[in-house]
Amino acid sequence: MSIWIGNIVLMLFYSIFLNKRYILIRGKKTSLIVILMSLQLLFLYTFNDYNIFPDTLAYLNLFDHVSKTGWLDIPQIRNHIYIKPDFGFIYFVKTLSFLFNNRTILLFVTGFVYIKSYFTIINRYSLIPWLAILLFISTVFYDSLFILRQSLSVSVCLFSIPYIIERKLFKFLLLILIAFSIHQTSFIFIILYLIFPYKISMKFFFYSSILGIVAFLGLRFVIDFVIPYLSGYSIYLEDVFELSNATSAIISLIVFLFILICYYPFNNISQYDRLFFHMLLIYLIIDLSRFGLPGSIGRLNLYFTIGLVILLPNAIKRIKQPVFKYISVIAISISYFILMINHMNYGFDLINFYY
Repeated sequence: MSIWIGNIVLMLFYSIFLNKRYILIRGKKTSLIVILMSLQLLFLYTFNDYNIFPDTLAYLNLFDHVSKTGWLDIPQIRNHIYIKPDFGFIYFVKTLSFLFNNRTILLFVTGFVYIKSYFTIINRYSLIPWLAILLFISTVFYDSLFILRQSLSVSVCLFSIPYIIERKLFKFLLLILIAFSIHQTSFIFIILYLIFPYKISMKFFFYSSILGIVAFLGLRFVIDFVIPYLSGYSIYLEDVFELSNATSAIISLIVFLFILICYYPFNNISQYDRLFFHMLLIYLIIDLSRFGLPGSIGRLNLYFTIGLVILLPNAIKRIKQPVFKYISVIAISISYFILMINHMNYGFDLINFYY
């Protein structure tokens, strides 16, 4: 755990001494803190002690198994392994095993793509990069260490965000299809393409409420009548003793209302901020809808957490009174730090290089 805390301390150190300093990469300004933290987090992702996390060792064993399997026999792998990955992920692993004979490459490449997808957005659209990175670490980064397949699927979906703005349906669907081949939950990202054209207004909130009711009923229908027949996904219903409580929904609602107040009346809001606001609204609807359902249903929110990561710092930036601004930064940083510590059920350590 000390390594994890030290990682955050270093980030705060970077933010103090590298404030608003950039390096030119391919004609684009990139914040130095983004570069340093991406490298630092990639190191933690690649060389974590995977033995303490669930599923990670199984993914690495999958790499070993796939490396010994011929290309023509790949479709049969799902019948002989525990994880039951989708075919896109199997071929992704096969490609890596064909190019490299060290299974650590699976962690490195997955981590690189995942961190790249988040940090590209943070660098471009966050007004307080260090706080956005702290929120990223506090909300989704830890889980990504052992849910490799869905993390990769989330990354592909995030790369499709420009095509939502530009309304390039073919390119968007192509990326979603790739993400779907890796993890089938990615289909939920299509909702974002459909609702993006709607401007934020009272009428929009009314229809969102209807969407929330549909989601509440729909999730229960899917769990009762769809997931049990999806190979490899019924296992997510087995955590009946870890049902979602109201805590996450209350937190999401408070955050949503805070951002809503800071952005009201939505006169000067960019297209990307509007998109992130839609993502945050979907995030809230899922949190409210999954109350009393298996906790793993909350993983659907992994596709929309970037909305919180970007909008919360940007909302703070809109506060005009310095005192309230600093109080908000401190309160949010401490709150999410505490939530992160409580969420780290397995602890953290690096692999023993001397073993």
